[in-house]
Amino acid sequence: MKILLDTHILLRAANQTLEPSRLELLESPAAKLFVSCISLWEITKLVEHQRIAIEEGLDYFLERVYLGSKYSIVDLLPEVLLLIPSIAKKIGKDPADQIIVATAIYLSAKLMSDDEKIHESRLIPML
Repeated sequence: MKILLDTHILLRAANQTLEPSRLELLESPAAKLFVSCISLWEITKLVEHQRIAIEEGLDYFLERVYLGSKYSIVDLLPEVLLLIPSIAKKIGKDPADQIIVATAIYLSAKLMSDDEKIHESRLIPML
């Protein structure tokens, strides 16, 4: 099963504060895990604006996600960008959310997220 993690889910997984049922899904051998590059940008901006602190440091966090992790990082591909105009009205104006949803659609992945707007849009299967 392909699973794209929303930004807040990636942070909770890294901090080991994810619910056990979700953690079990992420640890399943059948799970193929993806993270949009926009989520890593969002995390970087949150650190920059001191809205979050990453205990081990941003550099270590990014290195772990890019080099030593189980996540495949999805670049901002033209195929993803082309999906945005058709979904934007259903999920709101947040460009990061638009990119994350478009990425999940492009990958045919389930999105692990607590975002109510995305859930209510029914554009993609969610976990």
